Amino acid sequence: MRSVRLRPLVIRSVLTVAALGLATATPAQAAALYFLRLEVKSSSEAVCYRFAQDTARSLGYANVRRGPLEVAGEKSGVYVSTTCVGRGSARVMAVVMATSDSFPAARQIATEFANRLGGMICIDTC
Repeated sequence: MRSVRLRPLVIRSVLTVAALGLATATPAQAAALYFLRLEVKSSSEAVCYRFAQDTARSLGYANVRRGPLEVAGEKSGVYVSTTCVGRGSARVMAVVMATSDSFPAARQIATEFANRLGGMICIDTC
């Protein structure tokens, strides 16, 4: 599998997910937030979300949920949320965000997810 170039952006602080508009009414708090962006091998947001959902399931995530603006789930105490941003005919940009009480755990889980997501390709019709 080809390696994926990831662009990490790191924020270490107490995070209230609801304040960022990424969750419903229940805020989540954690000591670390790690997120990165990558191009997905598709120009379709719908395909990107399908790839993200497949990635979460194949990596053994619990409580995998798919909403209109994210695919989210939990693994090893880390909450991961992925959103896809279409860019016309260019490849879709995915943003993978991980929050946890442990910064190294958030970074490791988000990077694992992004590497798998970036490696997905569509073989049949997408």
